[in-house]
Amino acid sequence: MRLAAVFIPNGVLTYVFGENHKGYTLNLGGKYNYEFTEINNLPVLKEKLPNPNFIKGFWGSNLYLVSAIVGANGTGKTSILNVFRNRSFCFFIYENEKNDTYKIGDSTDNIFDIIYYSPFLNIQNHDYVNSNFKDVSKYELMLEDTEYENIELSAQLELHNSENLKRWIKFRQMSNIEFFLNYVALPVFNKINVKINFVGPRVHDTPYKFRPFFERFKVIKDEEEIAKFDKLRELNPITNEKKRPRLFGNKIKLELQIIERVIDKVQNILEMSGNKYLNEGYINNSYTPDSSDFKKNKDLKSAFYFFIDNAFIQLSKGSQKIFLPTREIKDLLELLLSHIPEKDVEIENWTELQISFKDALQLLDAYENFIISFKDNFSLDRKILLTFRPDKNLSSGEKGMYNLFSSLYDYQFKVDKQIFNEYNRYSTKDVANDNYLLLLDEADMGFHPQWKKKFVKSILMLFRIIFPNQKIQILFTTHDPLTLSDIPKSNIVFLDKDKNSKLTYVLPQDRKVSKRSFGANIHDLLADSFFLKDGFMGEFAEYKIGELLRNLNFLILGNEIEDLNNKGNKKNRELLKIKKAEFMRLESFVTSKDEDYIKSVIDIVDEPILKFKLEEMYDRAFPNNVDKKDALFRAKDILGRAGLDIDDLIDDVT
Repeated sequence: MRLAAVFIPNGVLTYVFGENHKGYTLNLGGKYNYEFTEINNLPVLKEKLPNPNFIKGFWGSNLYLVSAIVGANGTGKTSILNVFRNRSFCFFIYENEKNDTYKIGDSTDNIFDIIYYSPFLNIQNHDYVNSNFKDVSKYELMLEDTEYENIELSAQLELHNSENLKRWIKFRQMSNIEFFLNYVALPVFNKINVKINFVGPRVHDTPYKFRPFFERFKVIKDEEEIAKFDKLRELNPITNEKKRPRLFGNKIKLELQIIERVIDKVQNILEMSGNKYLNEGYINNSYTPDSSDFKKNKDLKSAFYFFIDNAFIQLSKGSQKIFLPTREIKDLLELLLSHIPEKDVEIENWTELQISFKDALQLLDAYENFIISFKDNFSLDRKILLTFRPDKNLSSGEKGMYNLFSSLYDYQFKVDKQIFNEYNRYSTKDVANDNYLLLLDEADMGFHPQWKKKFVKSILMLFRIIFPNQKIQILFTTHDPLTLSDIPKSNIVFLDKDKNSKLTYVLPQDRKVSKRSFGANIHDLLADSFFLKDGFMGEFAEYKIGELLRNLNFLILGNEIEDLNNKGNKKNRELLKIKKAEFMRLESFVTSKDEDYIKSVIDIVDEPILKFKLEEMYDRAFPNNVDKKDALFRAKDILGRAGLDIDDLIDDVT
């Protein structure tokens, strides 16, 4: 069944339409257009008319409808989508595809599974969410990615970014996806770059007995680096050290940087845990860096492993010992070291690794386990040890597209594999519905205009790949006319604000007739005052040109007063009086600009008719500076565009 309309009864969405608002029927482009009213708190059909723009099968075999809610910021687009989220007291009108019957109900539970996506970090606080509503937008994914753990925001972001990249990789690994990515001109990445960041600690709160070990690690690192470089030079003798290859020894540098930075990360976590462990840090057998057992460890990694195997926190004598998460630390470090290339020439940057999708997923899991392993007894620091990114640089718009498509693919992947645990924070769902309603809340925000042109076609193409066995309906919000040029106007709900009350209202069905959308060019869409009120020009440009006009008019008026004074004609006295009064009025609010400034602003105006008028006024304001050759050129240009020449002008004058 297809969702054809939504009826919002009187006074239900007061925060959108105002107190005691009338009922609104939102038609989404079904076979019929409906108008409902309300009697005794129940919807009653007032009118049902055929939708002349409805075409069966127009959107494809597995698509019921594509509809849009459009309106300026603050008109309530997101609030209307939220009627699907929880008990909203609204009514939903479904059309049976096989006949002309319709069904009306106050729930979508048995008709659709609803998937909501927004690119924004919107925090939605609701006491209850419908059991068929799944939110895959930024905030909800952050909560899921951290498994609702109460941890530092920086740690939350690390975990979220890690899980997000996993979604990108899984999406990128879809079969036949490259054709789609090439169509939308999205960069196709094949590898993942892993940056091992510098996280040098400040030593204030590290337990006193641990500090000597961290200090000794730096000495061991320097000694190991010198020894390894000496050995490498012996194996590769050369008479002139300056002729060594640029990347000589990068493998040694990368290996030691990885170990050192993991050590620094562990110390940073101890630092962030505060001074509560200053005197509570202990080492088995009272080992120190000068103990013979510790000195047996000649390299940095084994020395560090000795430390974490023997270090512990004990709050009081006889209390339970708190050990560092040695397994997770070692797993992460060993995995990082295993990806170091064999040859120096393969290492351009000795703080960075490049790995495959498979290896990246494994490393991401190890990094997440490392972060989470500290949460019970320690405080995670804000410094990020590992940064994962594709081997291609992505713009914010490109990242937004990957986020949209990968989030939806990840949802369906979990449904197909039956591995999702919670449908949302308030309910579980054992069986997924094969009918989906996708709510995309300004999902095109931040996209390049070329992508906005492709937005509707792109989601239609990709959703058939992501949801091959489902029938779907799409309802998206936007305020971009480019996106709307792919949607018939009967499928669009127009929201506007009353100029006086500032309250939102739904554009009536009869006023939608004059609107343009499907197949309209961008100029026609922008010309509609619904999208651009008060003209096409940016307000700053309008202000600067207005300032220019006031200056030019002021200067021209001054020249006219001077001419009248020079003539000294009694007949001009009354005119002179009027112009002087106007001059004094203008003088009070004109910000004087010099000639060079005025000329420079005129030069950057690109609208030809406006520019010509400004140049004409400039010549009148500064008559002594008129360039005769330039004036002649402009005059010939105007005559030429009119199909005339100088002789025609002379003939007309004579």
